[in-house]
Amino acid sequence: RSRRPPPRDGDPGTESIRTRINKWNKKHNYNTPMPTEIFDLMVTDMDQFLINKANLPFCENKIKRNKYQKCSCLSILRESSYSWAVAKYCVSFLLRKRIDQNQTIIDWYRYATANPGTRNKQWYLLPFDASDCAESGEVAAALRSHKICRSAMMTLVQFGRDRMTTIKNNAADNGVAPAHGNTGKRKEGILDAQQLSSDFCWTKACCRKSWQRHTQFADRLEPIKAPGINVFKKVELYTKYFMSDIIPFECKDDLLYQKPTPEEMNAVKAEKKERKVFRDDINEKKAKLNAERKALKDECMKALE
Repeated sequence: RSRRPPPRDGDPGTESIRTRINKWNKKHNYNTPMPTEIFDLMVTDMDQFLINKANLPFCENKIKRNKYQKCSCLSILRESSYSWAVAKYCVSFLLRKRIDQNQTIIDWYRYATANPGTRNKQWYLLPFDASDCAESGEVAAALRSHKICRSAMMTLVQFGRDRMTTIKNNAADNGVAPAHGNTGKRKEGILDAQQLSSDFCWTKACCRKSWQRHTQFADRLEPIKAPGINVFKKVELYTKYFMSDIIPFECKDDLLYQKPTPEEMNAVKAEKKERKVFRDDINEKKAKLNAERKALKDECMKALE
């Protein structure tokens, strides 16, 4: 039975942005800066996505699908300057390595769990990049003190439910995002020539002792002879096949078609007689029972008439 593929991170509205980022990361190094024209184009698309999310009456619940929260944390992004600053940070965040993204969210999660809000709800600081805004001071002052819920944070960084569960487990274990991929073979300590020689001698001695232990009982072993085929099958092969010239001439010396001993022939004849007597007894009882049933049926039919 085939398993379903795991759900993909992110929203459908940012799929084109994430696709372009993946193509860029495959062809270039992470340290290679992206051209300003391509970066601004993706920030524009992200800005439009955030404005659409901000116009919703409530925040989408990223843990329970097709559900909504009771808060509207992203409504502040209805202002164009605010949404542009947040969109710029979101695109910069998606351009990072996956392990760096995970480590950043782990740190955010640890801060949110250490400073819970009302009803133990997690609140996160709104991330933004107001470096190129005309009113950078006003934008920073307005966004610096604004807090968002966990679902809103997952919408900004394009994290899914399963990835957020991994983040919580890593934060609870050691607080560090594990590195995935080929980590290489662990290097063991280098042995010197004397130790290698002693290990070789010890292995050779163990092999010699094991061989002696296995061969000292070889003389006591006796080959087991196969009992052969069933006696009834042996008699049948000889009387029905060998005696009727069905077997080819070159196969008549085969052990399967050898003549049975007189004791085997007598045993088979006696067994056949016993089977015939048993069969006749069964047939007699069946005939008697059928006759009684027929007589009873005739009586019932006469009574009905």
